[in-house]
Parts: sequence; structure tokens; C-alpha cells
Amino acid sequence: MYMSEISGENLESVADVEVAPVQDIVTLPERVFASVHDVADYIDTIEGPEVTPELKEAVKTLVTEAITMIEEKYGKNGTGAKPFHDRDHTLQVIGDTVRTFETIAVVMPHIRLTDTDMLLAIVAAAFHDSEQEQSTVNEIQSGIIAEQAMIIMHDIFSHDDIHSVKAM
Repeated sequence: MYMSEISGENLESVADVEVAPVQDIVTLPERVFASVHDVADYIDTIEGPEVTPELKEAVKTLVTEAITMIEEKYGKNGTGAKPFHDRDHTLQVIGDTVRTFETIAVVMPHIRLTDTDMLLAIVAAAFHDSEQEQSTVNEIQSGIIAEQAMIIMHDIFSHDDIHSVKAM
């Protein structure tokens, strides 16, 4: 029954619809990254037909640049310290992104996420707080900073890749 069919007389029948029980509950390990090196080690495990060593190295470089920038700007000794927008927070967001991505890949395989999509999501997560001084547009500014960093590597990242990360 489609949502558009659930109205009036059909509304009472919704309660009678038998829902199939969940057969397998997917539980994936929590991804905890304590350092940029942990993220780099994880990136090295990503394999796929479209994943090149150059792509992995570029993503590791971008993650390192983003976390270094965030720590210099917003870390404990940063120019504008923000305790919840520092290196540790960024590493947690990368871990949450990886776990979410892995869960979607398992639970919704019809979406057909690729290993390149995973790498781009990691880049977006790394840059997500790279700008925190302009509270109403910091997400947009963070996307622009990621875009600028990726444009330098235009031989690795396509226009679509860069646009996707900027939009995340």
C-alpha cells in the first residue's frame, strides 16, 4: 500500500497490515580514529576498481591538511580555540561518516555506493569544520575551502568529485 492510498477508509486498514520482522540486524563496528595516521591506515584498506594509489594518497593529503588547519585555527592552542570544533571532533566525524557509509552500503545495497564515494565522504568530513568564524555560513565556507584544496589536485579529482564534496 502506498502512502497516497492511505486515507479515509484505507486508514483503518493500515493497522491490520502485517509487517515482516527484521531478519538480520546489521551491527557494524564503531570506527574510532585517534589520529590522522589511523585515518590514513583505514584509507589504505579501501580497495575498488576505481581506487588508485594516487587517489588514496590525495585523500590522505587532504585529510592531513584539513585536520592541521582545523587544529591550528580552533584547537587548544589555536588562534580561535573552539573546543568542540577541533582535531578530536573532526576525527570523530570522520569515524561516524565511515560507519554511516558502511551501514548504508550493507543495508541499502541498491544505492550502489562506490569506494570512491567513501573517499570523497571522508574528505568532506575532514573539511566540515574548516571554517567556524562565520556562524551563519560556516558550512558553505567549509565546502569552499575543501573545493579549493581539491582543485589543486585537478588531475586526481573530477569536477563532479569536487562539486560533490563541496555540497556535502
